[in-house]
Amino acid sequence: MKEGLKKNSRAALAVWTPMVLGIEYATHRIARYLSIHDGPLDYLLHSTILLSLTAPALYLWRSSSSRKLNADERLKESLRHQTLINRILTISLEDAPLEETLEKTLDCLITAPFPNANRKGGIWIVDEPDTLTLKAQIGFTESMLSLCGRLPFGRCLCGRAALYRKMEYAALVDERHENRYEGIVPHGHYCVPMLYRGETLGVINLYLEEDHPMDEKEVEFLASVADIVSGVIERRRAEKTIREMAYYDFLTGLPNRRMLLDMLNRMIASSRWKNRFSAIIFLDLDRFKIINDTFGHAFGDGVLSAVAQRLKGCLFEGDVVARVGPDSVARIGGDEFTVLLHEIGKPEDVVNVIKKIYTALGVPFVIEGRETYVSASMGVSIYPYDGQHAEELLANADTAMYKAKEDGGCTYRIYRPFMNEKAYKFFNTENMMRKGLERNEFFLHYQPQVTIKTGRIEGVEALARWRSMESGLISPEEFIPVAEETGLIIDLGERILRMACLQCGKLHEAGRPVIMAVNISSRQFKQADFVQSVMRILEETGLPPRYLELELTESIIMENSGETIERMRELKSAGIRFSIDDFGTGFSSLSYLKRMPIDMLKIDRSFVQGITQSQDDASIAIAIIRLAHSLKLEVIAEGVETFEQFKFLKYLDCDRMQGYYFSKPAPEDEFMVLFEKEGDFGMA
Repeated sequence: MKEGLKKNSRAALAVWTPMVLGIEYATHRIARYLSIHDGPLDYLLHSTILLSLTAPALYLWRSSSSRKLNADERLKESLRHQTLINRILTISLEDAPLEETLEKTLDCLITAPFPNANRKGGIWIVDEPDTLTLKAQIGFTESMLSLCGRLPFGRCLCGRAALYRKMEYAALVDERHENRYEGIVPHGHYCVPMLYRGETLGVINLYLEEDHPMDEKEVEFLASVADIVSGVIERRRAEKTIREMAYYDFLTGLPNRRMLLDMLNRMIASSRWKNRFSAIIFLDLDRFKIINDTFGHAFGDGVLSAVAQRLKGCLFEGDVVARVGPDSVARIGGDEFTVLLHEIGKPEDVVNVIKKIYTALGVPFVIEGRETYVSASMGVSIYPYDGQHAEELLANADTAMYKAKEDGGCTYRIYRPFMNEKAYKFFNTENMMRKGLERNEFFLHYQPQVTIKTGRIEGVEALARWRSMESGLISPEEFIPVAEETGLIIDLGERILRMACLQCGKLHEAGRPVIMAVNISSRQFKQADFVQSVMRILEETGLPPRYLELELTESIIMENSGETIERMRELKSAGIRFSIDDFGTGFSSLSYLKRMPIDMLKIDRSFVQGITQSQDDASIAIAIIRLAHSLKLEVIAEGVETFEQFKFLKYLDCDRMQGYYFSKPAPEDEFMVLFEKEGDFGMA
């Protein structure tokens, strides 16, 4: 029993001592113990027991030490990874160009002790469909750049990573390396795609030493970097989209008005610094509304896009006499474009550029298989003569363009100060008109229409007049064009029609059953509810429709003739009469006259004024009267001022006349006096 306990004690000592005190200390204690106890047999026995017991302890110590060493290395590796991630995150938040951000990110990856031993790498992004473009690189040779600068999806390792949206690893140069450049050396790759919501934004490519094993921690690290960089790319794409929406025209891709003003300011600053001339051309397409109305807005958009490209193309040719940049052409709205000319030699050189533009626009456009011709009106303002600031130059070029429009279109005008005076007057008149409509400052004068055979007043023309609180009596020649262009004519025209119908009703009550003639503007007639508006006014004023005559110009009946005829027939069926005002000054077709429900032609005053002196005017008057009578229409001559004119027109059998010979337009009270002498009008 004592011997057994002794053996167990020896065994326990052999097991616990190495684990508690360490191998060296345990070995020393065991050797000392054996030297002072039993003989050789015991020594052999004890040694065997000790060796069998201490061997596992030695293994456990060595294994534990190895694991401790690996854990430390892993911890250090994770810390290095996290440090790099933090640096890359900091870089991603910097307000720097994308290429600079990518270069700094790549530099962080390349300078890391892991995993890149060849100090080579690149970052590609997708800036065209299914194509990678190299944006940052370190260590690439010219041969590598020429081969790898642009990679289609699916080609080489980077293209495969982009196409399949997963990491591509290579331990050595294998068959996937389709781009074999000059001087290629053995190497491996990590090619990591950068993804955003399943879309490939780019690829990070790091070169490895040949046979470098793929490591899970490395893969996780590179995936984290790819996520950060993909976030940067997507943010920059969103910023670019927002900027383009704010500063560029969506349809044509040209700078918009906001961007134009910035470009103008920079151009002015450069011209001021260099003491040079510069100019802006303001271009507006002629009759573009007709294109839109006829062929649709999609077709019109195609025309605008084609014009934008045509303008950019013609300005970048070498013989342009001014410096132009990539953003020299802008679209500022609708069918309006501008062209900036930097550092022109002399103001006259602008005309040469305008000629080039007209030549370019003169070639027909083919849109949706249809050949279309486009012309333009242009206005020019020149720095420093026509303005010192962007808004001023732009406004003056716009004013000059409108002068070109007034002069018939398809031409250009260079800004002159008097143009602004006219524009200011127009703007001032518009403002006063709006206030005048609110204050009911508009009223009517009436001019008699005399039937020659009876000498009686059987018709009256209502003529608008305006007495402004600020400026007094304003001529119709001044305010009617403003009303037409601004759309105020719609409200004004309806008021005139209502006042005329009310006055006609008063004349009927006084025993004077005359026909009231009212001029209708083109914009008023084109209103969708025009027919309903006329019938409503007749109903509200109580005037029978047969006593209302609507005067239309030739231009109205020639525009959209189908719709015009339909409206006229609808009103004609109610009993309303129609006359064509200023007949002979437009381009009426005889077939239209035959189809239109017209009652009377009105000879324009320009022919009446020269009827007794000009054979041509007399011939035109004779032709109009004969034409009208052949179509069973009545004829009225306006602007009759002399006895000779009256006598000649009476001889030609003109049905009615009006003019200063009978009476100037008069207010209601003066007009009523004319009925007292109406029998004398046709007796002279």
